[in-house]
Amino acid sequence: MGIIKAFGTAVSSAAADQWKECFCCGSMEGGLLQTRGVRMESARSVNRGSGDVITDGSLIIVADGQCAIATESGAITGVYDRPGENIFSSKRSAGIFSKGGVGSLIGDIMSRAQFGGDIVPVTQRLYYINTLEIPGSPFEVNAPIPFRFRDPNTGLDMDGGVFCAGMYSYRIADPELFFKNLSGNANAYYSSSVTPQMDSELLSALQWALALLSEKGMRPSQLIGCTQELCDSLNLALKDSWSGQRGLAIASIALSSVDVVDINTMQLLQQSAALRPSHMGATED
Repeated sequence: MGIIKAFGTAVSSAAADQWKECFCCGSMEGGLLQTRGVRMESARSVNRGSGDVITDGSLIIVADGQCAIATESGAITGVYDRPGENIFSSKRSAGIFSKGGVGSLIGDIMSRAQFGGDIVPVTQRLYYINTLEIPGSPFEVNAPIPFRFRDPNTGLDMDGGVFCAGMYSYRIADPELFFKNLSGNANAYYSSSVTPQMDSELLSALQWALALLSEKGMRPSQLIGCTQELCDSLNLALKDSWSGQRGLAIASIALSSVDVVDINTMQLLQQSAALRPSHMGATED
């Protein structure tokens, strides 16, 4: 009796999963970086299949600024980053409306019967990743960052330091890497889970990035107007830990202030250096 019941349950559960489905994702606001895909249905729909089975040929709707990732038994099987309608494909969940569907249905029933009838021996899920720019992350340097001051007009070359503060934004540049190494199969993953770590790593990378800009001869007063160069330098400094490991990248950075450590001393040294050559310090009678 148990085997007959298992086959009966397997037939009904497999039949419920034959319908093609349509998945979408609403607006990803409030720092939401990842969420589960939502199956579109109405109260009159006859599609009452398993929430962890996506039928072959189903539609995946992807909006601008989103990327959908399909998983099967925990492994990534598809990345859908093209806005519009995308077709889901999987031999493990071929329905009667797919090619060879009848044979697939019989195989599905036999497979489910072996697990008691109502257990689906495969788990298929859909996750949406937010690929838009995530703004509004403030930072402030409380300890001076070493900065080499070089003045080509006076020949001044000295080591100093700067304080700076501002805002940065980031984006998920590689959704697959982000999913594998950071968010995992979370039903909802928010920016608040990662930004504290990112803030700390950004401050550490600033020292290397500013050193790179100072070696190029940039002055502290030029930093506020050269944010793209600073952004590129930071992405280079964070290449391994952010883009290489988590799929993240800085999209933009804006400095609200740049303060030089002991600027009065530096100005006096500039003045002394300017007057050092005899032809610059001489006056006409």
